[in-house]
Amino acid sequence: MATRTDLRQMVAEEAGVIAAGETLSAADNDYIERRIVSVLDTLNEEGLLPFDIDGTIPARYLLPTARVIAVHVAVGFGMPLDTLAPLADQGMKQLRRSKSKPHVGTPAQSTYY
Repeated sequence: MATRTDLRQMVAEEAGVIAAGETLSAADNDYIERRIVSVLDTLNEEGLLPFDIDGTIPARYLLPTARVIAVHVAVGFGMPLDTLAPLADQGMKQLRRSKSKPHVGTPAQSTYY
């Protein structure tokens, strides 16, 4: 499970704002957090995030979600989108595939004749 801080760091790294291991400035942190909130709300409304968006993030959703958000962050930092757009598309595909899979532990509907 990943925290919001982990997501923020990964988004910044995926967007090319910082290198791995660097820390964000307070202003960059706030900017990225606002984008995270906006995109997570949108993805949640579309039913692509089967977890509480204010809580921890399951590991398998971390990278695809970060890649989708990174495109929105990169624009504000003047980063080129030519390399990020395909990664964001790949992230959306992964989120959609995860949505279509039944959750483990979910009872299957049976039909009795």
